[in-house]
Amino acid sequence: MSEKLVELLLIKDNPYQGRQAYEDIDLLGRSIAIDGLQEMPKARVTPPLTPPHSKGRNGEGNTYQLKFGHRRREAFRWLAANWQKENLPDRYDGYKVMPLDIEELTDEEMFRGAVIENEQRKNLNPIEQAEMMLVYKDRFKKSSDEIGQLFGMSGATVRGLVRLLELPAAVKDKIASGEISQGAARKLLTIARVDESQIESAVKNFAAGESAEDVIENAMRRSDSAFTMHNSWSDGTPRAGQGLWGLDTKAEKFPSSYLPDLKAADVAKALELEFTADLRTKIEDYIVAAKNHPEYVSQFGETHKVPEDVEIMERIGHLLTPPSCTGCVFHAVADRTHYCGFKACHSRKRAAWVRSEMEKLSKKLKIAIYDPAKDGKAVLPLVEGSYNDEGKKHAKLVADNDPDLRLQPHKNEYSLHKWTDSNLVRVILVGKKVTAVKEKKREAASSEQARVEAQRKQAEMERAFLDASRKFTTEYAIKIFAAAFKGFENIPVLCALAGVRAASKNAKKADVLAELHGRLARKALDNLDGYDWRLLEKGPAACAKYLQGVATAWGLKLPADFAEVAKGYTPVSAETEEKKGKVKK
Repeated sequence: MSEKLVELLLIKDNPYQGRQAYEDIDLLGRSIAIDGLQEMPKARVTPPLTPPHSKGRNGEGNTYQLKFGHRRREAFRWLAANWQKENLPDRYDGYKVMPLDIEELTDEEMFRGAVIENEQRKNLNPIEQAEMMLVYKDRFKKSSDEIGQLFGMSGATVRGLVRLLELPAAVKDKIASGEISQGAARKLLTIARVDESQIESAVKNFAAGESAEDVIENAMRRSDSAFTMHNSWSDGTPRAGQGLWGLDTKAEKFPSSYLPDLKAADVAKALELEFTADLRTKIEDYIVAAKNHPEYVSQFGETHKVPEDVEIMERIGHLLTPPSCTGCVFHAVADRTHYCGFKACHSRKRAAWVRSEMEKLSKKLKIAIYDPAKDGKAVLPLVEGSYNDEGKKHAKLVADNDPDLRLQPHKNEYSLHKWTDSNLVRVILVGKKVTAVKEKKREAASSEQARVEAQRKQAEMERAFLDASRKFTTEYAIKIFAAAFKGFENIPVLCALAGVRAASKNAKKADVLAELHGRLARKALDNLDGYDWRLLEKGPAACAKYLQGVATAWGLKLPADFAEVAKGYTPVSAETEEKKGKVKK
C-alpha cells in the first residue's frame, strides 16, 4: 500500500460502480475544505498500463481506478471550480489533486469495494443494484447465496431483484426513478410469472396512472392461470381457501410429507408444455436430482443457461418443496384479496392438507379413511340433519361408531360437516348397509316412477275423452237437440237469446234459423247441471247416456243409433285401455 497525490484528471471510476448520479456534493466539498479529508479513497493503478495522459507532478503515465471514494472525487472537482468564489481554504493545491491509497487489487476486490461503498450509503436504486448483482454473477461466477452475502440479503431476495431486469425498459426506468416502487415492481413480476400475456396491459395501466392494487386485481381476474384464495370480504386470517391453511403458514409447519408423488406429466401440464417422450425423460431426471439433492435446485440457474430448463427445474423445486404462500413469487395481494398464480402447487398443497386433516380426524373419531379398493364404490353420505327418520338412523350409526363408517374428502362451500366439524372431510357409509339402502331407494324410485307414469297415462286418456266428448257434442248431438227450438222463428229474439249480432241480410232464413237453434241448444246443454268437464272426461258414451235422459225431458226423439254413434267418437287407444281395464270411468 502507498499514499500519493494524484491529479484529478488521472482518477477514473471503478469499472463496477453502478451509481449514475451523486447528491449533496457541495456540502461534502465544504466539509473537506474546512475539516480536511477524513478518509483517504483507495485505488489501483489501471491495468494494463496505458500511454501517459499527463506527466504532471506524479512523473508517471498511469491512470488510477477508484475502489471507493467517488463522492469525494466529485467533491474535489466541485472545490477545484468553486473554492475561491466560495472563499474556502485551499488544502490540496487548488484541489487539482487528491490523495489516494494505492493498492494491488483484483477485479473482484474492486467490485466488492463498489458494492460496499454504495450499500453503506444506500446509493443504488433497485435496478442499479440488480445490474450490479448480475455483473457479480456473470463476471465472477457467483451464486445467488454468495451474492446475497455481499449485499446483506438472502439468495431468494437476490434472485427476485435480478428478475426485475426481465421487466420492459419503460418499467425499469420508472422503478429507477422511484415512480414505481420496488413492491409494485415485484407485483408486476408476479403478473409476468403467472401470465406473461397480461404484463403489457398491466404496464400500460401503470403508465396511465392506475394504482398497483387495481393493476394486480385486473390482471389476476383476467388470467386463466390465477385464482382467488381469500377475498377481501372474508372474515378471519387469510387462508388458501375455506378450511385450508393460513397463507402465512411457514414451509416447515406445513404437512409436506402428505404431498402426492410428483409426476413428469404434472410438471408438463403446469408449464403448459407439449409432453413428448424426450421431455418426459428430462423432467423425470430433474425430479430425481431435485429429490436427492435439494440444494441442486437453487444452483441450477447458475450452471444452466437454457431458460426453459431453468424454469422447469425451478418449478420442480417449487412443487416438491412448496414455500409459504406469503413468501411465494406466485402470490399476489390486491385490495386485501389474495391470489395464487400457480394452480398446480395449490392443488398439491390442498391434497396434502386434506390428507393430513383426514389422518387427524381418523385418530380422533376412530373412523377409517375411505379406500375404494377395499371398501368398494358403493357409498352413502350421512345425512347431516336429524329432522327425518334417515337422519336419526345415521346419527345412531355415528353414536354406535359403526364399523362401516368411513371418512371421505368433500368440499363444503358454506358450512362445516356435522360429524367431522370440517369443511373438507365428511362421513360416509360403505358395505352391505349401503347396498340394502340403495336397493330400497331403487325400488321406491321404480314404484314412484310407475305411479307417475300411470298418472300421466290417466291424464292423457282423460284429455283424449274430453276432446272426443266435445267433438261428439259439437258435430252430432247439437244438431239433434236444436230441434227443440224449431218453433221459435223470431230471428231478432233468437239473436238476443243466443248472444249474437243480427243475422246477415243476404243469408237465407232457413240457414240463419238453423244456426241460431244450434247456438241455443249449445247454451242450453252448457247450462245443464251435470253436463260439465267431469262428465265429458268420461267419454262420448257417458255423454250419450246422459243426453238420452235430457232428450226425454225435452220431448225429443233421438235416432235409434244415437249411442252407437257416440261410441264411434271414442279414441281407439282409449278403447284398448278400457278393454284392459286400465281406464277409470
